[in-house]
Formats: sequence, structure tokens, C-alpha cells
Amino acid sequence: MPATLADTVRSTLEPSDKPYLGGADEDDGYLVTLVSDVAADTSECVILDARDIAAGPVCRIVLPERICAGTHATWANGDAIGMGRNPLI
Repeated sequence: MPATLADTVRSTLEPSDKPYLGGADEDDGYLVTLVSDVAADTSECVILDARDIAAGPVCRIVLPERICAGTHATWANGDAIGMGRNPLI
């Protein structure tokens, strides 16, 4: 993780990987993680390009509430959980 995502007041939760559609290499995809900032009482979903983690996030989504430490996450394609394939991706 880039140093700017985790420090003494921010913590990252277990990242999950979202492969590119049609990707062939291990790093063909994104890492998705949640970051909690206890001091600011905020959390965000952070998306990093697995090929260039050092470049920092390609997207940050501020969550409406801070999530608690120990929250678990995983990535599942919509068609794998009965939601159907998203035509936009």
C-alpha cells in the first residue's frame, strides 16, 4: 500500500483483487480496499491499479459512515452471485 493510505490514524482493511475482463497476467486488474481514518471518523473505498500500486489510487469513494476495524470484504462478479452481468463493464 502507498504510504499515504496507512499511517498512525488510518488503517487499510484486507484488499481484494478484481481482475480485468480478459486479463492474462496476475497483475491485470485492480486492488480494492477500505481505508478507515479514526481521527477524522471517515472511511473510503480505494481502488488501485495492480500494475502500479505506487502511483496511488485511481479512484477514492468516500463512504457515508466510518466502518469498523476488522470489516471483511471480497470481490464477486455479479453473474457469480445471481445479479447478472453488468453490460457497462
